[in-house]
Order: sequence, then C-alpha cells, then structure tokens
Amino acid sequence: MARRRRRASKAERERQRGRLLAAVLAAAALAVLAAVLLLPRHSGAAPSTGNERLALIADGLSEDFPNATLINDLKHMLEEAGFKVVVKEGRQVNLKLYEELTKYSVVILRVHGGIALEYTPQGVEYFGGIFTGLPWRNNYTKLGEQRYVAKARPLLAPHKLYVAVLPRFFQEKLQGRFPNQSVMIVSACWATADPKTIAALFNHGLGMYIGWNHKVTVKHADQALYMLVKYALQELREGKPWYQAWEDAVYKVNTVLGPDPQTHALLFYALRSHYVSTNKT
Repeated sequence: MARRRRRASKAERERQRGRLLAAVLAAAALAVLAAVLLLPRHSGAAPSTGNERLALIADGLSEDFPNATLINDLKHMLEEAGFKVVVKEGRQVNLKLYEELTKYSVVILRVHGGIALEYTPQGVEYFGGIFTGLPWRNNYTKLGEQRYVAKARPLLAPHKLYVAVLPRFFQEKLQGRFPNQSVMIVSACWATADPKTIAALFNHGLGMYIGWNHKVTVKHADQALYMLVKYALQELREGKPWYQAWEDAVYKVNTVLGPDPQTHALLFYALRSHYVSTNKT
C-alpha cells in the first residue's frame, strides 16, 4: 500500500476504510509496541480452571506454506500434555473461529500478519491486522467500512488478497472470556505491532500474548513455534507455573534459535497481569 503524501478528503477516507494491509511498511511502526509489551520475566502462577483444557491450532498458512509435519508435531505434543486439540486449516480459519477463541486455553495462530498506516488530520495512525484464511470478497466491504476487517495482501504471498481482522473485531465481536490460564501465540509477521489488538484480547481475559516484533520468514517462524511449544510443555512437566513456563520458553527460543537471520525478528510477549486497562466499564 503506497503512502499518501497529501491529506485525503473525507470522502476519500471513507472509500479507503476497506484499505489494503501491507505486510510491512515503515520501520517507524516499531514505535507502536508501547506499554503492553513486557520483556521482564514473571514468576506468578495463575489458578487452574479445573475444566477440560482445549487447544487450538489454526493454520491459515496451510495453502500458501503448508507444513503438515509441524502441525502434527504440535498436536501430538499438546495431546501428550493433556490438551484436547482442535486443528483448523485454510478457509476454516475464518471470522467465526476468531469470534470463539475464548474457548481455548492455548491458541496457536499460524497465519499471515501485517501493519499499515493512514494519514489523518490528527496525524499518522498505525494499525495491525491478523489474517484469516479467507480470500477477500466484496461481501466483506461493509465490515471493512466498519473497521472490523481489512483487505490484506501478505508480504510472503503478494499475489493474494485475504481478510484480516483489526483490533475493533476483537474488541466487539470476540465472545466470552478466556480461561484463567490462557496463552495466544501469533506466529505471524508484525504480530505485536498494534497494542490495541493485545489490549482487546486482555480485556476478554487472555492471560498472555506471544508474537513476532517484525516481519519474519516462514522457516524461522516454524522452527521457533515448534521450539516454543516444546520448551513450554517441558517446563510445565517440571512443575513451573503456567506463565513462567511460557516466559522461559520465549527466552530460550530467542537465545537458542536467535533472531531471524534475514529480518532479525524476535519473539515478544505481553502479560495481562502487567496490563493496565483504560476501559472504565
């Protein structure tokens, strides 16, 4: 998406509301990482819900970059740890699935992701999007105008257009609350680019959010995802508290595997226990 150097008219801005999410634009967008991204390690444990533990693996990349071995390995590891695992692929990674993410204690989204910017009279607005596996169709235009979704072109598959969800989607369409012990891993470019997305998930009870701080190659992201889940489940078997296990796993991945050799991306995480909500309700 090209940057606009003139101030758009109100009518033009309305037409742009179904705007195209580019997978990466300016390095200046790193400034929006803001206060919800926390690097210090945290040792507090969350209470167990006592309910059946559900895990979701949503592989929106299954058509563009299939990796059946990774998905099977993740499923097997989570089942061995006592989770009932649901796997969704391709177009099954849809808006309804995203509305119901609160069913799961562990959410793994292997998807495209993006950031974009828009010039407004108030200044530059950054926004991030998490892709679905749905190809863009004109029937999504109204949701785009309402800023729930955006037409999105992934960096790694630039010939395609997908539906990506924006922060307002999670703010208003996400149903219910996450279990007390819950973590979402967004294995996507720029997954931590928009604090509004993370804040919306925290307001629905998500305990921990993990994602990439930059564009990331599929090969590196897949290696990191496997290691992250493996390390975290090992830590949990050894008796580590829930969130400490995932924090330690992030630290180990960034240390052992290191940053993406092509893009220098690292995993970041955020904890709801350190998040101060601005929601007065």
